[in-house]
Amino acid sequence: LLRDKSILKFDRGAVDTIEIVEGTKTLAFKKAGEVEWNIVQPVSLRGDFGAIDGILNSLTSTQVQKFYDGETDLAKFGLDKPMMTATVSGGGTRATLLIGKADGGNRFAKDSNRPIIFTLGENLVRDLRKNAQDLRRRDIFDSRPYSAQRFEFTRLSAEAPGAKAGGADVIAIEKAKGKDDAEVWKNAAGKELETEKAADPLNKFTSLRADSFESTPPAGGKTPQLTVVRAFGQRKRT
Repeated sequence: LLRDKSILKFDRGAVDTIEIVEGTKTLAFKKAGEVEWNIVQPVSLRGDFGAIDGILNSLTSTQVQKFYDGETDLAKFGLDKPMMTATVSGGGTRATLLIGKADGGNRFAKDSNRPIIFTLGENLVRDLRKNAQDLRRRDIFDSRPYSAQRFEFTRLSAEAPGAKAGGADVIAIEKAKGKDDAEVWKNAAGKELETEKAADPLNKFTSLRADSFESTPPAGGKTPQLTVVRAFGQRKRT
């Protein structure tokens, strides 16, 4: 009962690289800063920090179901040529989990740095089988709602579909100093807007996340109905 049931020994805080291999497929992630993961294989994409960090959570929280002490024949358990491996690296260390044959609702597995063979739940395999599309970042904007300093919305007029100059409605609002140096939103004419009415829709818009991704740009993207420019970082980034 008091035996350590961790399936993989590693320093979670030091991990900056994750690699999952199943057959000919490799899915790899690289950490960029404290709160950002990037997908580096099979394609380069911005990663969803929460989803990728969840893989580390699964590797940390999954426990051994049963130990097979004294067993050394890896082929017997499908661990000589594992069906899947999960490797975490960072801080000068590297740990690899080998996953082999099925055993009812579990899988035979082994930490490459330790001799003990054990079983673990199939749920971990399902977590590790997520693909790049499942784990890519879905936020439309890079920055957070509170950091926005200017918004500009350009919408094609119904009277002039497809038109550019002269055929579009433009609304611009930006953050400024109001009474007592409080931050307020003002329109292009300098009129102060009601904070709640301005901030609520902007926060909702800024928090938009993609539902899915198209493999090729749709034809309609050439004449967008709405273009939104969002400035942040002292208005130096858009």
